[in-house]
Amino acid sequence: MTPALEMTRMTKLYSGGRGVRNVSLSLMPGDVCGLLGPSGSGKTTIMKVAAGLIRADDGEVRIFGADILRNYEAAYEKVGCLIEAPALYGHLSALKNLRLAALTRMPRAEVDDECMRVLRLVHLERYSTDRTSRFSLGMRQRLGVALAMLSGPELLMLDEPANGLDIEGMVEIREIIRELAEKYRRAVLVSSHLASELEKTCTRVVVLHDGEILADVSMEEALSGGASLEDFYLEHVRRHSSAHTPLIPGQDGRGEGAQ
Repeated sequence: MTPALEMTRMTKLYSGGRGVRNVSLSLMPGDVCGLLGPSGSGKTTIMKVAAGLIRADDGEVRIFGADILRNYEAAYEKVGCLIEAPALYGHLSALKNLRLAALTRMPRAEVDDECMRVLRLVHLERYSTDRTSRFSLGMRQRLGVALAMLSGPELLMLDEPANGLDIEGMVEIREIIRELAEKYRRAVLVSSHLASELEKTCTRVVVLHDGEILADVSMEEALSGGASLEDFYLEHVRRHSSAHTPLIPGQDGRGEGAQ
C-alpha cells in the first residue's frame, strides 16, 4: 500500500538555526498521526512543508507516491489542510466562505450540497448565513476544519485543530477525525501541544523537541505499562536533554586538570 505521506530526511532551517532536521516519517491510510511538542518544536514547519506552503532545504516529500516538487498537482489533488489560523473573509457568511473554496475544487452543481455537508459535520449548519467576523475563535476553528474537509480529501493535515474549542468542541472534532480514519480510511496528520488530546485521538505519535524527532511509535506502545502520553513525552525529552547537557569541568570523572 502506498503511504499517504512520506517524508525522508527532510530539513528546513530558518535564520538563527530554528526549524527541523532530518525528519523522516510515513503515514498510511487509516492512520491518525499526532505531532506532539511545544511551540517552536517544529510541528508547524513539518505541516507547512507537507502542505507545500514552504519548501524544504533538503530531503524528499511524497504524497500518495507523487513528489511534491516534481508533480505538485497530482500530489495535492487528495489533500485538505488547516495550517495555523483559517483564512476567512470576515464580511462573508460561513457558507459563502466555503463556496469560494469549493468552486476551485468541484463542479458548480455540487458546491452547495458539499458545503452544507461539511457544515453539518462540524455542527455549524445553523450559522451558515452568519458573517464569520461574528464567530468566536472556536467557531472559526471549526469552519477551518470544514474548509479542509471539502471534497473529501484522502489526506487531512490539521495544525492545532482544538485551538480555541471548548470541551464539547474538542470532543466533536476528535470524533470527526476518528470517523474519517476508521470508517473512510482517511490518513490524518494532526499537531498539538496537548498530550491528553492526542492520546484520545491518534493511533500514532511523533514526539518533537527542538526540531528533532525523539520518538515515532504507535499510541499503544507509547501508553504501554500504564504510562500516559504526557509521561511518555516527558521521559523522552528528559532523556534527550540529559544526553545533550555539556559536561561541567571536573564532573567527567577525570578532574579539572585532566588532559
